[in-house]
Amino acid sequence: MSIRQRSTTYRPISSRVRLGGSAVPVAGGLQLSLFAVLLLATVGLAFRAHMYVGLSELAAIVGALLYTVRTARASNTPESRLR
Repeated sequence: MSIRQRSTTYRPISSRVRLGGSAVPVAGGLQLSLFAVLLLATVGLAFRAHMYVGLSELAAIVGALLYTVRTARASNTPESRLR
């Protein structure tokens, strides 16, 4: 009785994935979205902190997070690195 070996193709460790607007090497081609992670973290914090913080404060925190992410992504372009 012989054991057949299946030919398995492995993705290279340095396969590149778009993460937060920049190409980041991720092992195994695992796709992550920085925005989705931030959104889940914000929703989780909102559920935990809703008794301590009002909705207007939560909206201000989410707005500040989104502004920070957009500013960081905009300043990470090749054109801005030339300056």
